[in-house]
Amino acid sequence: MNRETHLEADHVVDLVHGLLEEPLRSELADHIARCESCAEVVRLRSAELELARSEAPAAVHRLPAPLRRRWPRYATWTGAAAAVLAMVLLWQFGASEPIEYRLPVANVLEPLRSDTGDIARLEAALAHYEAKRYTQAASTLQGSEFAKPMEALRRIYLASALTHADDPVGAIDVLASLDLAAIPEPWRGHGLCVSYVAYVHGDRNDDAAALLPQLTQREDRIGDIAREWARQR
Repeated sequence: MNRETHLEADHVVDLVHGLLEEPLRSELADHIARCESCAEVVRLRSAELELARSEAPAAVHRLPAPLRRRWPRYATWTGAAAAVLAMVLLWQFGASEPIEYRLPVANVLEPLRSDTGDIARLEAALAHYEAKRYTQAASTLQGSEFAKPMEALRRIYLASALTHADDPVGAIDVLASLDLAAIPEPWRGHGLCVSYVAYVHGDRNDDAAALLPQLTQREDRIGDIAREWARQR
């Protein structure tokens, strides 16, 4: 595709709805980066889509609306328009579901009923965590350490709660001194997932990239989740 050949209308519709696959998606993105006219069309079509989504019922948001539009022969390309297009491309090409991981809550306490002292505190934290009150969950788990083997669980849940509460740096600090390799499954896998998500949200991209292959090699649900994360990168 050269500069003189503009994107087809159908391709623009599919592009802004996130329906294109590689290698066509990258080819169109390269063309948009060079062609001011097509970039303007993508920006306008994306604005139309956002307006339709804001006005339509939630159920309708999931339905593509293949509108056709006439192509402008010329377009004015300003710095503001470039910024808008950059956000559009980030939304579609980098944009997938946010990288998140929620730890299980059901049946966590049953194997620990024989332990005393820390059960009530962990139980209260899990109630907050299950209800997505992550700040309260983190506050409940912060402070004094638990007796072993519950201390590893405390740190993993605390790190997850901190990440969900927009404190990934705090989560990374909590996990820094925890030897995940010494923790039995499934909590080793849970801890690695929490670490990965904290790295991503904490902009520790090198650490996240180094950890992801270890997760994708797993033959369990965690591996499935990690392979989906890998496809989103």
